[in-house]
Amino acid sequence: MSLATQNPHIVLFHEYERHFGWYYINTLLPDDFRISTDMNDISRAVAVVFNLPACSGDTLRLLASKGRAPPNQLWVAFSIESEGNYPVLKMFDYSEVYRNIFSLWMTYRLDCDVPVTYLRLDAFGLLKRPVRPKPKGNLVCALVSSSSTRYNKNGRLEYIRELLNHIPVHSYGNYLNNRKIPDDRGVLSKMEIISRYKFTLAFENSNCRDYVTEKFFQPLVAGSVPVVMGAPNVEEFSPAEHCYIDVSNFGSPKELADYLKWLDQDDEAYSAYLDWKEKPLRASFMDRVSRYSVEMANYYLCERIRERLDL
Repeated sequence: MSLATQNPHIVLFHEYERHFGWYYINTLLPDDFRISTDMNDISRAVAVVFNLPACSGDTLRLLASKGRAPPNQLWVAFSIESEGNYPVLKMFDYSEVYRNIFSLWMTYRLDCDVPVTYLRLDAFGLLKRPVRPKPKGNLVCALVSSSSTRYNKNGRLEYIRELLNHIPVHSYGNYLNNRKIPDDRGVLSKMEIISRYKFTLAFENSNCRDYVTEKFFQPLVAGSVPVVMGAPNVEEFSPAEHCYIDVSNFGSPKELADYLKWLDQDDEAYSAYLDWKEKPLRASFMDRVSRYSVEMANYYLCERIRERLDL
């Protein structure tokens, strides 16, 4: 066992259980690094990662008062939440104070130091799963978990409400719920539901560049056509051409509803949205998965830390 392996550089995820409990940290790392969730490691960690949306105002003010990390330690700003809902993330662009406090930024934005996306390394195989037949009458489904106006920066809730006036939408989420999930098993149940519908409303909670979440990818995996409201550059995250429908291409919810109903009656036109599953995935998509998958994010974080501290 090498000395580096015996005494690895520690990267601490600050208050992991409270702030990162959903984030998978047991990922590929350089041999001489280790991820820690033990706050007792804070003084000897080479980097401390702060989940900005979860940090209290007191924590942020404390960091600001310190001005910078201790010698031989970096502070890392982390978030995979939309800056549209968490203005604190805009400090990456606008606040010189916080730009100086955090040496590295690890967010969903592809222009940050360490991009961390909702892409997964197993996407190649998952996206090639066969499409299951859809039961008659299962046209559009929605799974919107939050009805809070705080997470409605793009007007998605009002859009869905108006859409319901023109086409049946089976809503399994908390918003406008009209369908129940029997024996709810989390993501497994969600994927099972999506797979039974021709279309799935993939409405993000804001329309921020690069903010493309599981709402877009899960229908693609399940064999349902995503109807997208979200990032203006969602096409850059698409595994193929002609595999989703963008609401921005329609003048109103009624126009969208009319198009979906037309596709429902035209098997050839609808099938064209699923033909991509029988073809090779885009080279650009495969490259993006390889570079920006959630499994690789911590590895690249360690490499950026190594560069900054000359480890």
